[in-house]
Amino acid sequence: MSALSHRVQEALEGIFDPCSVAVGMPLDIVSMGLIARLAVDDEGRVAVTLLPTSPSCTLIASIMEAVEKRLSEIAGVSSLEVTLTNETLWTEALMSDGARDALANRRVRARSSLAEEIAATDNH
Repeated sequence: MSALSHRVQEALEGIFDPCSVAVGMPLDIVSMGLIARLAVDDEGRVAVTLLPTSPSCTLIASIMEAVEKRLSEIAGVSSLEVTLTNETLWTEALMSDGARDALANRRVRARSSLAEEIAATDNH
């Protein structure tokens, strides 16, 4: 991996999915599996293809803007293309193991909290 590719990868890992942030479980777009394709050539041309989490994802434009802003700030990037694909549907299988584990743990905590709230309501 070239130094530029490494800097691009690190920058992408610093961009968080807004929905995961909103629910208090920030996951970066790489761990979420939202990068469908990434190409970095020796002349500094960078192409990123993003995969939205659903066809009706309303925040994908903000993710695209964040990618454009963050990558355009990297020294050595001569051109940048950020596109979307709908060739594949996003599933949790695209997430990294760590992100999938974090999501599963969040779900367990949410279910436990809900069960406690229901039990407390039943006792009153």
